[in-house]
Amino acid sequence: MKKYKNYILAFIIPLTILILILLLNGYYPFGNKLLLMLDGYNQYPGFLNNFKEVLLNHETIFYSFKGITGFNLYASHIYYSFNITNLLFLLFKTSHITLFYTLIIIIKMALCSVTMLTFLNYQQKNKYNILFSICYGLTTYNLLYYLNYMWFDSIIIFPLVILGLEKILKENNYLYYTICLSLSIISNFYIGYMICIFSLLYYLYKWRLNKINYKKFLKFILYSLISGLLCSFVILPIILELLNGKGALFTETEYLKFDLDAISTFYKLTIGSLLNGDLEYGTPNVYVSMFVYINTIMYFLNKNIKLKERIISFILLLFFLISVSFNLIDYFWQMLQMPIFYPVRYAFIFDFYLIYLAYRNYNNLEEKTLLKNIIIALIIIVLSGIGFITAGNLQDPINIPAKLIYFGISILFLIYYLFMINHKSFRNYLIYLIIIELFVNAFLTLRNNGNINDINTFNTTYKINYSILNQIPKKDLERIIIEESTIKNNGLLLNYNTINYFSSVRNAKTFNTLTDLFNILVIDKCNANYYYNNPITNALLNLKYYITKDELNYYNLIDTYNEYHIYQNNDTSSIGFTINKDFINYKLENDYLTNINNLIKIINQNDKNILKEIDPIDKTLNCSEFTCISMGNEPYIKYEYKANKEELLFIQNNNLTGKDESIYELKINDKISNNINHPFKINKNDKIELTIYPNKKYKDYLYHFYIINYQEYQSLINNIQKEKLVITNYYNDAHFKGSITLDKDAYLFTSISNDNGWKVLVDNKEVNTNSIIDGLINIELTKGTHIIEFKYYPPGLKEGLIITSISLITLCSLIYLKKRKVS
Repeated sequence: MKKYKNYILAFIIPLTILILILLLNGYYPFGNKLLLMLDGYNQYPGFLNNFKEVLLNHETIFYSFKGITGFNLYASHIYYSFNITNLLFLLFKTSHITLFYTLIIIIKMALCSVTMLTFLNYQQKNKYNILFSICYGLTTYNLLYYLNYMWFDSIIIFPLVILGLEKILKENNYLYYTICLSLSIISNFYIGYMICIFSLLYYLYKWRLNKINYKKFLKFILYSLISGLLCSFVILPIILELLNGKGALFTETEYLKFDLDAISTFYKLTIGSLLNGDLEYGTPNVYVSMFVYINTIMYFLNKNIKLKERIISFILLLFFLISVSFNLIDYFWQMLQMPIFYPVRYAFIFDFYLIYLAYRNYNNLEEKTLLKNIIIALIIIVLSGIGFITAGNLQDPINIPAKLIYFGISILFLIYYLFMINHKSFRNYLIYLIIIELFVNAFLTLRNNGNINDINTFNTTYKINYSILNQIPKKDLERIIIEESTIKNNGLLLNYNTINYFSSVRNAKTFNTLTDLFNILVIDKCNANYYYNNPITNALLNLKYYITKDELNYYNLIDTYNEYHIYQNNDTSSIGFTINKDFINYKLENDYLTNINNLIKIINQNDKNILKEIDPIDKTLNCSEFTCISMGNEPYIKYEYKANKEELLFIQNNNLTGKDESIYELKINDKISNNINHPFKINKNDKIELTIYPNKKYKDYLYHFYIINYQEYQSLINNIQKEKLVITNYYNDAHFKGSITLDKDAYLFTSISNDNGWKVLVDNKEVNTNSIIDGLINIELTKGTHIIEFKYYPPGLKEGLIITSISLITLCSLIYLKKRKVS
């Protein structure tokens, strides 16, 4: 047990600090505030639960309809769920997902400390190594980016990868490195990619410090390549899928832009240096410990360390700083893309490198004179002071008092460390001071991270959603909308088909179709939000049930649970229905109104528009795609309309990115109506008056008032219900069969994403999926009855498995030959 004492402490110390901070900050399970926030709240719980369903309940991992019009589930799980520690969720109920999330986050940070200690002990066993290991576990990077918990298994493994490189250099042992690098890529290929970059940099760094021949370098490249090829079963499918979505952003990125973020980064040398907006596009979050910064600067002044090493180390440090300021290098670390939120995602590597340099200095300490101490103190104060001044968010007066206090606390730690670091008696108490410093930084960071999610809200909404879904007679491939869902990826969390979906792994064609054809709000090209109730969209996308607190006068009320009404939409057809041959001439444009009218004209076989927009008669608000400008003291938009026949009306706010807090005054025949958020039917000669008073935060609002021609709408419903695909065999979301009978040649219009990987068989013969509408599968059919089979297999998986198998055989052969040579 004594042998493992420091490893146990390396785990227990950060774990204890984090538990105490959760308690003091009122985080669940010690309070109501949830640790989950942003993507950690809206995305990952859904994927985590679905991963569990795949493992325990034999759901397909290939494809899912639990979001948008279907998506490549395997690629999504590679991105979000292939963490080794996710297997622990098998021990938890889905309803306890928030507890699991809290536990797994603090455990992962503690494990970071353990693996860092393992790396440092391999370098040189020292009881003070634990000082640096807990600094790695409790970096501000970990404390802020914890919500991207799927990254952390790779961050845990990272020190072991570098340990593997050391084993190559010292023992000629390549297996440890190969296995650890492969595990880091499989656990999260995105972070694993960054680790691959640093592995090459670290090897070159060591190559320049030591005389390593080219033969060894080529061998390192070989095993690195084998390591990557072992992961082909995850790399190929995810790369192919990302090229369909995120890859399209390459052309929108300013690669040659250079800024001075490296200078403002020095502000992060102060404790509690989180700024408002840092998680979006702020400076890198690289605070480690004042103890680490002191030792890093001492390293470059330390004559006990060879000058050559210090020069090469400084060049690598400078490279990191340039990376922060030069987009080309910055984005190269992040797969050639500007990240949406969470800037400088490779900052954990920078933290590791600073800790490594500090560790090298501490194990080679030289006596410090008062003058050198003053110089070191001035360097840190000046650098952090420059960063303090240049950090943009500090211009907000609200930030300044608190930041000045944190800056002062940092200076106190600096002085105390600096003037006590050479005292041998002080070394025995150093860990206590570091624990205090890390505790203060962690406390301030978690307190100021802006998290407002509440456990009671999550649990209440989850239970209500769960209970409602149990009352719905769900059928395969029918879709459901729950207005007040638990999270954005609610379909994955509660196992039902829906439209709302939020993921970085997406097919751009699908999201474009959702916007251009169905007028569904998409944020940042990856976040689909069906906030409103459009009857045409509901019918075309097979949205069978709509759950809301509001009372609707159009759909059938089938049940009520608490305050929630469960409505059934009898206007739906199926996931596929026929559309006449004129469909071949359909062209999808960027205008929703044009697109939907043209499509319905083809379905109804006439020239009548089904939808029109009513212009306001008066307004004091000018809205563009990006902003609204008030032209008067009180911003408002007024509409008036008199019906000349039966019609459906609905109001829509296209740029709604959160709860709409605008005030709506709706009058029907001079009587006030509360039916604002949903379509309502009006009769001939009904007079409508609508006034919208936008909330003061209306800068991104864009309002529409639509009228649906009720007669054309009824024709649409009759036409899509006449010849529809009837599901006869449903195996899973990636494999099902249906039958359809046509009285003439036509196209099958489906609300299935036209993702690469679909194989469609008509009467046992494979057919092409037409790209008349790029985002959806359309199939040309002849007159008569047909059996149609849909099969999905993730692109690149078969090839990836073959390459992985060959690479595994190659690695085993190399190990065998090496052992045989030794014997």
